[in-house]
Amino acid sequence: MKKKYIWVCLVIVVLLSACAPKKTGDIETKIFNLESDFKENYQLWVDMKADGSIQYNEYVTDLKSVATKFNTIGDKAKLSSYKKMLSEEDQTIYETYRLLSKDIKNMATAIHKKNYEEADKIYQGILDTEEQLKE
Repeated sequence: MKKKYIWVCLVIVVLLSACAPKKTGDIETKIFNLESDFKENYQLWVDMKADGSIQYNEYVTDLKSVATKFNTIGDKAKLSSYKKMLSEEDQTIYETYRLLSKDIKNMATAIHKKNYEEADKIYQGILDTEEQLKE
């Protein structure tokens, strides 16, 4: 009888905690973490562009990692729990880099295959998109 009572209480506690409204602090922390992750990944991307390291085969893995993180961040930003807390400008930035993530991966693949002409073409497209975003 006692075991049954304990199980019923435990189930009720779990159900109530699952149905409890999310705290504003939790959402704000998620937004802060999303913004921090983006800034960190963006800084890596900028550094790689600035020192020209994106043209070297050794950095293909880093490029793919940057692309994957941009995609993940963009996917998170599309979730309703994030979207309602982000400005329209932030949503546009995250979505743009989510879309650019495919180009960054394609550029990394072209570099890996030593197809530098194709990589440069993709890179120029990325730069053009980034410039449009700034405007």
